[in-house]
Amino acid sequence: MLREVTRARPDDEAWASLVDALSRFLRARGVPDADASDVLQTSLLRIVEGLDQLRDPKALDAYAFRTLRNALADHYRRGPKDRPGAEALPEPAAPVAEDDTERRVQHLLAAWLRQEIERLPEPTRSTLRRTELEGQTHREVAAAEGVTLSAIKSRVSRGLVELRKRLRRCCEVELDARRRVVALTPRGCGC
Repeated sequence: MLREVTRARPDDEAWASLVDALSRFLRARGVPDADASDVLQTSLLRIVEGLDQLRDPKALDAYAFRTLRNALADHYRRGPKDRPGAEALPEPAAPVAEDDTERRVQHLLAAWLRQEIERLPEPTRSTLRRTELEGQTHREVAAAEGVTLSAIKSRVSRGLVELRKRLRRCCEVELDARRRVVALTPRGCGC
């Protein structure tokens, strides 16, 4: 199939089959159409650019789906300023109605996260502040801090793991089907 796709033009059957499989993958994961279109275009561009590095024609499917998953992760990792309609952490000072439990939980969690990020050691603190609170991309932070993209991704990953541990020590966390926090019950640790 690699030879077919590498020689294919976007209107050829092999290319159309690959695009269809990638589209089905995104739909099966519930990716909204607007996001799916962006992710698909990004991944197709990356696939075409990387085809010359692919050594094994049997690995095309794995390569294409790995590229798609990476493009999807990159898309959702970008900050809210880059994604219209994406939710940023709510400002702690914003008013919340007493009967709006979900928004109260989001505000409580946002305030807690801001506080806990500031307690992390450097350089993790500044990296998470920039990526999670200010909405900068990993590439932007890497360029600004003069380190590799891999170093930034490692810092973010380690920082988020630490924040998750701290949250679980502090509170009982209830998630909905989309893995969003819907309830926090403090464990009495004083946080």
